[in-house]
Amino acid sequence: MENNPMIRTVCKLSTLTPCHVGSGSILLRNQEFVTDGDELGVVDPRKIYGILGANGIDAWCRAIENQEDIYAMLRKVRPDVRLRTICSRIMPLYGGSGRVMELREQLRSNGAACIPGSSLKGAIVTAVLASNPEDSRLQLDHPRSSNNRVVDRFFANPEKYDPKSSALRFLRVGDACFEQIPTCAVHCLSLNIRSSRDSLVDEKVRQFVECIYADDPATCEIDLINRQSDYYHDIASCVRTIPDALTSIEALFRSLTAHTRSLLVEELNFWQDYNADELNDYLPQIEELISECDACKDGRSAVLRVGYGSGWNFMTGAWSRRRTELQDPDQWANILALARKDRMGRYREYPFIKTRRVFYDQPEEPILPLGFMKIEVERD
Repeated sequence: MENNPMIRTVCKLSTLTPCHVGSGSILLRNQEFVTDGDELGVVDPRKIYGILGANGIDAWCRAIENQEDIYAMLRKVRPDVRLRTICSRIMPLYGGSGRVMELREQLRSNGAACIPGSSLKGAIVTAVLASNPEDSRLQLDHPRSSNNRVVDRFFANPEKYDPKSSALRFLRVGDACFEQIPTCAVHCLSLNIRSSRDSLVDEKVRQFVECIYADDPATCEIDLINRQSDYYHDIASCVRTIPDALTSIEALFRSLTAHTRSLLVEELNFWQDYNADELNDYLPQIEELISECDACKDGRSAVLRVGYGSGWNFMTGAWSRRRTELQDPDQWANILALARKDRMGRYREYPFIKTRRVFYDQPEEPILPLGFMKIEVERD
């Protein structure tokens, strides 16, 4: 027997498309963030106070109440004011800046942009569920199942949840912090299928989203149970059977890539019956991501989807859709009717899903889905 209960793998994590895990804060334009050309800055109130002083607080408050541009106001006071003069951080801005009034702020840890381990672990859990679609423990007893009932039933005791019996206690994923790597602000809107318009671009809900999108990778650690350890054999009797995907890093990465690839292929197939100019800018990006998946064959790398945006399939992993009982169109339609709370049947003519949140710069530029990352073994 071995005494080390867990096997640690150090991995590097890089972005294939812009990735966002939010801090929970949405910043308002002209008050909490400002733009200047192709740059965006997050306002630092202490720096503004340093310019206006105590005597300028009333004018500052009036500007906030009237939703005035604080950057323009300060430049009237001091023409030499620039973004670096009043901002805590400055980032490149991709996409048109007109009419966009909100910025979704990226999560940070000790000042560095961060993909938390909980988000990475969530992507792993979804891939494991998707690789076992016919398992009886994944029976959907309610269209809006609560309290993680299905997940608990799969990984732990199916009768009564006991965290000590959960196989997930043997999966630990650390945070990935992108040290010294600046974030960027990308312009996001929706691709939306509508009967009244041929164009898929829906500009009603524009947003800037602060994203990690850089060539330099971050590192994270993944711990899996060592099934040869004394610890595992001591507690094995009370633990639910560990899924095959959680028995080795190679099995885990193959499961992740297979799941991600299936989502991308479904996305590609979904649009085959549609004819819209925007698809010429969107579908090649999906095909490129499929090629990235195909390159991950040895179990030492994987492609996964993490975080905000890109629609229901990518956000949830759509593992429930793979169950046999939901292949029946009528059963699936019943589930959708309950989940949508749509008593008037306004969306019955549309497919599900009909809307995707994407990075959109300008016409004839690539349209990117959000949140695709590549993870690779750096050292065992």
